[in-house]
Amino acid sequence: MIRIITNANIAVNAHYVTDFARLRHRVFVERLGWDLGDSANTKGFEYDRFDTSDAIYIVVCNADDEVIAGVRLLKTTQPFVLSDCFPGLAEEAIPVSEKVWEVTRFVVDPEAARNLGAHVLNTQLVWALQSYGLMAGFSSFVSVSYAGMERLLGGLGCRFRRLGSPRTMEGRRVVALHFEIGQDILECVEERLYARGAQVTAAAHPANQAQHNALFPLPGQVVRQVPQMEYATAS
Repeated sequence: MIRIITNANIAVNAHYVTDFARLRHRVFVERLGWDLGDSANTKGFEYDRFDTSDAIYIVVCNADDEVIAGVRLLKTTQPFVLSDCFPGLAEEAIPVSEKVWEVTRFVVDPEAARNLGAHVLNTQLVWALQSYGLMAGFSSFVSVSYAGMERLLGGLGCRFRRLGSPRTMEGRRVVALHFEIGQDILECVEERLYARGAQVTAAAHPANQAQHNALFPLPGQVVRQVPQMEYATAS
């Protein structure tokens, strides 16, 4: 199940954000050794100053409703990671608009990746980003990404470009990217999922609308030709 948590529904879904923060700490701090200052000393949870009420979280949950992958979206009309922390990665003007959001903290649980396949979970996150972006009326995303993200996006048929030359940071190649959102891209990602034996699904109405919980099944759970995301609005 993929769940979208915003300020409108976080009151009843804060535990997903907490689980996501735990996963972030396990991967970024413990596994990759990121030096995140105070955020690395939060007793197993990784938060930073960008985890505000305006942040949007997209998380993938397993059958036990545990977060096994996720991503955070930030407005580019407010402080965001690329502009505030890594402006030197961009050699041209960074797109800033109500319709351009930043993708941050893209992460997959290592154990889930071994069991399900890292590429499957990565592809599901890209599918969710495209689906949610279309639903929300976004035009594109920006990100500070490891160079491997270019291979992932390119392999899924996404359109993207570099905002600057890759740089080496803490031994890894990092690049600022700007990538499009489009129905044709979404369909291309779906084709890749079908090619790997997965079945993309339609969105499901939440059982309890009062929970304001936006969710839709993962590829492989229910068969439908044209997937759509349905978002529960706050009452």
